[in-house]
Amino acid sequence: MILKVHTSNFKIYGFSKTVDTEELAQLSSKHDQVIFYEDLGSGCSL
Repeated sequence: MILKVHTSNFKIYGFSKTVDTEELAQLSSKHDQVIFYEDLGSGCSL
């Protein structure tokens, strides 16, 4: 599973990098048993 979580749900101190949703979806589609889940914040998911 690849999980992308909305930044309102956590805080990171120091360096971090955001990965585009499309890039993560493409990565998961290359592997048969990997699903991609995105938390959109406010209880929404896609």
